[in-house]
Amino acid sequence: MRTKSPISIAVSAVMFIAVAILWMFFAPRPLGGPVSYVVTDGISMQPELHEGDLVIVRETGEYDIGDVVAYESESLGRVVLHRIIDVVDDRYIFQGDNNDFVDQDEPTLGSLLGEEWIVLPGVGKALAWVGEPVNAGILAGAITLLIVGGSFGLAGTATRRTRKNRRQPSTQAPVSWSHVGSISTVAVVAGGVLIICLVAGAFLFGLGTTKEEPRTVSYRSAGRFDYAAEAEPSAVYPNGKLRTGQPIFMNLVDELQVRFDYSFTSEIEHAVSGRIGMAAQVSDSTGWQRSLPLADAVEFDGDTSRVAGVLDLRSLRRLVTRIQSLTGVQQSTYTLALQPQIELSGRLGGETLTETFAPELAFQFDHLKLTVVQPAAPTPGEESADPLRPVQEGTVEIVGSTENTIGLGRVQVPVGTARWIPLAGAVMAAVALALGRFRPQEDDEPSAIRRLYGPWIVDVASISASAERKAVEMRTIHDLAALADRYDRAILHDEQDGIHSYIVEEDGIAYWYQSFPEKVRVARPDNVAVIGQGRTQHVIPANGDVIPGERSR
Repeated sequence: MRTKSPISIAVSAVMFIAVAILWMFFAPRPLGGPVSYVVTDGISMQPELHEGDLVIVRETGEYDIGDVVAYESESLGRVVLHRIIDVVDDRYIFQGDNNDFVDQDEPTLGSLLGEEWIVLPGVGKALAWVGEPVNAGILAGAITLLIVGGSFGLAGTATRRTRKNRRQPSTQAPVSWSHVGSISTVAVVAGGVLIICLVAGAFLFGLGTTKEEPRTVSYRSAGRFDYAAEAEPSAVYPNGKLRTGQPIFMNLVDELQVRFDYSFTSEIEHAVSGRIGMAAQVSDSTGWQRSLPLADAVEFDGDTSRVAGVLDLRSLRRLVTRIQSLTGVQQSTYTLALQPQIELSGRLGGETLTETFAPELAFQFDHLKLTVVQPAAPTPGEESADPLRPVQEGTVEIVGSTENTIGLGRVQVPVGTARWIPLAGAVMAAVALALGRFRPQEDDEPSAIRRLYGPWIVDVASISASAERKAVEMRTIHDLAALADRYDRAILHDEQDGIHSYIVEEDGIAYWYQSFPEKVRVARPDNVAVIGQGRTQHVIPANGDVIPGERSR
C-alpha cells in the first residue's frame, strides 16, 4: 500500500493553514473581515497617494488626528480616503493632503471603514475591480476553491472507464496502478465538513461582532458641599478653624466660605460641558424669602467643575433684624439654603443630553447658630441620604453597539468567538482532505484489473494450453478488454502461486495477459507470439502450466 509522503502532507497542511490565515487578515468587510479595498481616484492625496493606487484599510476602532482613514461619504455617495485634521465632539473632520478645503462630511465613528494599512502603487489600475469588497471576496473564495478542489483532478482516468468507452482499444500509456485510486470516505467526509464550515464561517462573518440595538444608559450627577471659616481660638473652635459638619455659631463667625464640587459619570462614552453658579436663599415659615448671590455662573468643559463663594453672616443677621422690625413678626428660626445651579449639555453615547442639577443644602438658623438640616428618617430598606453629598441619576435611550452573540444550544457565544469554530473546523477538514482525499489502493495490478473489469472476468479453476494452439500476448489489460468487448467474449481468469492469468479466446487464438511478480524470470518458448513492447512476457507451454516470463526491453 502506497501512502502519501511526509513532505506532501506537510505542504498540504501548510497550504491550507496559509489560506486560513490570509482569509483572517484580508477578508473584506462585507464578508465579516477586518479590511476594505480602496482604489484611489483623483489627486487629492498627492504626493503620498496617486490615482490608481490600491489601498488596503484596516479597522482599528480608534482613530487620531493625522491618520489617513477611509469613510463612507453621504454627500458624494462613495468611499473617500482622506486625512483626519480635527475631532469635534464625536465627529471627524477630514481634508485631502492636496486640497485647500476641508471635506463637507463630518462622519462619526460608525461611518469610518479603516485606517491606511497597505499601499500597492498602481495596482488599482490593473485590478480596478479588486477595489470592490465583494469582488475581492469572490477572488479570495475562488483561490480557496482552486487550492482545495484542484487536487481532485489527480484521480486516474482508469477509475472512470465504463463499459461504453471500453469499446475503443486503449491508446494511452499503460496505467501505473499504484497511482489509481478513488475518493476515499475520509475525503468525502472531510470535504463535506469543509463545505459546512465554509458556509457557517461565511454566515458568522456576515453577522459581524457587534449589533446596534436600543438600550437604556444611566448617568449620574453628583456633588459635594463644603464650608469652612476662620474664628478666634476658643473652647468652641480650639484651633480657630471651622470645618464641614460643625455647627456655626453666629457670634463667633463673621464669614462662611462655601464650596460645591460637581462631577458627571456614565458607563459609556460621553462629552459634556455647561454652566455652574451658586446662590443662597433665606426664608421663614410665613413664605417670605430672599435670594443672596454667592457666585456668578461660569462655563466649564468636562466631567467636573467647582463653584465657591463667601456668605457674610453679619449681613445675614442684619437682614433678619430689619425684616422683623418691618413686619413686627418675631420668628424664632429661619432657613438658609445653599443652591448651586448646573446646566449641563453634551452627547451621551451619540445622543444629545440636556440636564439641570440644582441641589440644596439647608441650614436652620437663629441669632445664635446655623445647623445643617438632616433629612427625614428613611423607610426600611432605603439608605439614608447625605445632605452634604447630593446625587441625581438619570437615563437616556440610545441606539448603540453591543456584542453580537449566537446561540449554541443553551449557551450564547459571542460571534467573534464563534467564528473560530468553523475556521478551526475548516483548517482541520482541509488537512484531513489533504491526507485522505484518495483511498490508496492495493499496490498490485490484479486488484486494479478486478476493480475495472470485474463484470467481464470469469474465474476458472485452471487454464490449459496445447502446442498447436497459438497464444498472443497483449500489451496491456486494456487491449485485452477491448478484444473481449469487440468479440463479446468473457475474460477468463486463473490464479496460481500468486500469478494471475487473463485470456480471451477467439477463432482458435488465445489472447493473453498475465500479472505476476517482476522478479520471476524464465525463458520464452517458441510457440508464443508477442504484440508490441509488452510490459511482461506471457507464455503457454504444452504442458498446460502457466509460466511467468521476463520483462521485455
